[in-house]
Amino acid sequence: MTAQLANQLINECPDVDFSDLRLYAIFIGDIREEESRLTYSFIQQPDESKRNVFSACWNGYVSKYKITKNKELALIAFEYPALSPEKIEPDEIYELATGDFWLMMRPSFFKDSVYVPFKNGKLITDQSEWVFNEQLSKKESTLLFRVQNFLKSLS
Repeated sequence: MTAQLANQLINECPDVDFSDLRLYAIFIGDIREEESRLTYSFIQQPDESKRNVFSACWNGYVSKYKITKNKELALIAFEYPALSPEKIEPDEIYELATGDFWLMMRPSFFKDSVYVPFKNGKLITDQSEWVFNEQLSKKESTLLFRVQNFLKSLS
């Protein structure tokens, strides 16, 4: 498998440093259960006529995001990488992500993931709330996870 291009992420939030991580996906649902993990869907979608699919870019585009100073995630552009010298103009947009979701980040495509949560559209900077790949491989019970989250919400 060819390594895939990561999405671009601009971080304006001073409370967290993502300099060693790249954004590969955004998920909703219980990330501990693969069958309940779904890709987050924005209203804005890439321009089909500009998509340029090749081995390192199966989507045919790269999404560009920004984490604001207010800890919100905004989709700010779709970029269309080209193998030829002709440049494909990006689509600049602005759409805030809402609800609860996770950023799936890695140092590189073939490395283990870390899942960074957003609750009600806001970044959770407390790294004890982040889920690391090793935790997923333990196959922790979803029920246990839900009970733990419920107990945390009471405190």
